Amino acid sequence: MIGPQVMLTLQGYEADIRKHRGRMDVHMLPMERTKKMAELDHLLEMIPKAIQFIYDQRIEKAMRWLGFIQGSLWTHGIFTIEEMKNHNRGTEEE
Repeated sequence: MIGPQVMLTLQGYEADIRKHRGRMDVHMLPMERTKKMAELDHLLEMIPKAIQFIYDQRIEKAMRWLGFIQGSLWTHGIFTIEEMKNHNRGTEEE
């Protein structure tokens, strides 16, 4: 996975997080909902910073941040490990 593919993946995750955040279960306890919203907001703050790391040629750091974001997405049940493995594959033309 190289810079442009990482950027596309992160941008896709940003859209997915926003969609998931908008559908957050209203039947959750208020404290639990607040905590999950804060965690998702933190991921949304990380994404543009991770993209900037790519522009700054700090690919290894961007990849670490991507790993953290993917782990959080799995924890929140937004994606499975298998789905994210496919996200990391990129396209055949690369």
